[in-house]
Amino acid sequence: MIDFIFKGSILPAEQDVGSEELRFRLFDNLGEVHLFSFDNSYSTIGVGICMGDREVASRHIRFSLLNISRNPRHSLFSLDYMRGSSFIIITWHQDGDVGFDALLDQVQSLRGSFCDTSIAIAVQANDGEPDIPVLAAMIDDALHLPCIIVENHNELLNQLLLGSMQQEPSLCLLPVRSLDEIGPARPRPNDSSFRLPASKRLLALLQDAGFTFVDNRTILMKKQQWLFEISLDEARVHVAHASCMDCNRFSMCKESFKKLCIVQAAPEGFASKALGLQSSDLFFLSLIYAIEFDQLPSTVVGQFPNRKNCSYMQHA
Repeated sequence: MIDFIFKGSILPAEQDVGSEELRFRLFDNLGEVHLFSFDNSYSTIGVGICMGDREVASRHIRFSLLNISRNPRHSLFSLDYMRGSSFIIITWHQDGDVGFDALLDQVQSLRGSFCDTSIAIAVQANDGEPDIPVLAAMIDDALHLPCIIVENHNELLNQLLLGSMQQEPSLCLLPVRSLDEIGPARPRPNDSSFRLPASKRLLALLQDAGFTFVDNRTILMKKQQWLFEISLDEARVHVAHASCMDCNRFSMCKESFKKLCIVQAAPEGFASKALGLQSSDLFFLSLIYAIEFDQLPSTVVGQFPNRKNCSYMQHA
């Protein structure tokens, strides 16, 4: 017999691209039955869903866990998905794009919106970063709420379910030194994580390599016949004929660029740990490499616009 049914949510810290893999690894291993996920035809917009059963304090608990995307395209739905959650897990990378103060602001905001909800911070800690007890004390002082350090993801879930059952909201901290501590990742043949924004680490590497940036998150690559514009926010790729650049209307022309359909066909690369990159970064790198060395597949090249006389062409 089921004694309690609870709903939980897991999401990354605001704009923290570095903790995406931690979020997915926890989602893969906390739930037992994955009903809807990002990798199948039953995906809902910006959320994956799994379910599981636990025995906590001699009570049988059934829970659902919603894996909520923080992609800007899905931000409209995020709060709606979290409503009714008995607990919320936030993933954060200590060496990622989000600082400690921004993390605390997010926790405070969630506590304001969900005052009776337990909150946990799963932090991917690196060697040389502040000790976990020190970090817990900083969180305690900032939020004026005792921070409970848990040893592993199973203890984390048990603590959150216990607080939900006793109606005593708590604040937990789970340190993760390696993703392998949590368990294996579920295969995602159609992984959509490449749609996530590129990390600051990749942006810095591309800037150091001398790539041309149209703005802070868009690369312009010039080839002999083609001009490529790559958005590092959502992996959008547009191509235009190089001759369009000779037109003084080029910057305002809406017909010069054509959007390409490019699908990630490779699993996570082996260089992510060595370079400090994530799967979405490796997708961007493979895309940029293919353009730079003329290695785009025929299925993509076939989408290039035909060269035609343009009635709008105006030469300087």
